[in-house]
Amino acid sequence: MPFAVSRGGLTGTVEVEWHTIDFDGKRSDIVGLDRKTGVVARISGSFLEFGPEDIQVFEAQGTGALSAGSGAPSLTVAAAAALSVAAAAGLTSSAIGVPDGAGVLFSRGRYTDDLRLRFLRGGGGDVRFIFPVALCDKWDLKGKDKSEAEISAQFTARLDYATTPDTDAMPYIQEIRDA
Repeated sequence: MPFAVSRGGLTGTVEVEWHTIDFDGKRSDIVGLDRKTGVVARISGSFLEFGPEDIQVFEAQGTGALSAGSGAPSLTVAAAAALSVAAAAGLTSSAIGVPDGAGVLFSRGRYTDDLRLRFLRGGGGDVRFIFPVALCDKWDLKGKDKSEAEISAQFTARLDYATTPDTDAMPYIQEIRDA
């Protein structure tokens, strides 16, 4: 199921953290002494749709909806676009869909499952960048006069220790498919 309509292309990146083993007298890095110590995989881009269900994704909320009856303000696209990010982040309530305070550990249900980015290949087929579990760790809402709000967001893959208790496993999957 598609997540959202995007503006421009989306980006998939993998940042690998390397450590090279040091020893006395070493003047330069040596083949065979490099060790991968961490991996951060991200999908980022700009999306055009913004509704209560999107706030739950961008703020890593559980199920539910923003509504005046739940103790949270009701945000329409126009109202949300008129708010600065700081003002939107300042909205607080125990209702689902409103940002939690700092220091709160997330439950498993607060992460996005099965996030996929697909690129078509020139010779046919496609490349798929799959995050079995992801967290939206950065987002920015931009309002434009007489236009839809635009949300720039970044999703980072997370390793689900409950299904893969191997901390050396990669938190993402890449698939290359022929036509």
